Amino acid sequence: MESARGIVLNAVRLNDTHTVVTIYTECAGTVAFVVRRRQDGGGRKTRAAVWQALSVVSVGWEPVLRRELQTPTWLVLERPWKTLACDVTKTAMCLYLGEFLHHALRGEAENGALFSFLEQALTWWDERADAEPNFHLFLLMHLTSFLGFGPGVQGYVPGACFDLCEASFAMATPMHTAFLSPDDARYVPIFWRMSMQMLHGVRLNGATRRRILTILAEYYRLHLPEFSSPKSLEILAEVMAVR
Repeated sequence: MESARGIVLNAVRLNDTHTVVTIYTECAGTVAFVVRRRQDGGGRKTRAAVWQALSVVSVGWEPVLRRELQTPTWLVLERPWKTLACDVTKTAMCLYLGEFLHHALRGEAENGALFSFLEQALTWWDERADAEPNFHLFLLMHLTSFLGFGPGVQGYVPGACFDLCEASFAMATPMHTAFLSPDDARYVPIFWRMSMQMLHGVRLNGATRRRILTILAEYYRLHLPEFSSPKSLEILAEVMAVR
């Protein structure tokens, strides 16, 4: 029997009675479960929270080798978020981040440091009264260090390009097209070197923020062959445009 804390990445309705829930667990990495509705503990509101992207849950199961979908013995909400489920902007960002992480962490093995980073970052964000519109940029940038392709910011000098394939800066323009111009490259060390507490001091308009997200998706695609760009970017852009 395995039991673990986990962060919900994705929940897809399989049929009238079952849902496939993908969870990044603390001790077993990414695991997909087929869950019978009402199997998760608690009332209707608790069950809804269990399906919500980025919920922190507790799950137990008997592992079956070579089975793509595991069957949980239990799946319960461990701790309800204070603001992520009720703030419209945060909810849209959770949907986007959940989809992004679902693709980025596909098949990811156990990594206690990665799990702690995600949980601590989400906890900090949940406790903030404001939506912090740059939080997702910070999280996705720093996640790269846990996946093996964090940017080599020590090589940055003003005017340098950033080679997305090599994850490094260079003064010479690369021979391929997967690079950032100096104007875009200057944001890389800014987000890499800052803490979450410094995010409020970064002023970006919606167009710049969306461009950074598009670049990040391309960066992940170059380093993770199975990565697919999230489809929920349009929803996130629409919500943030009216806030």
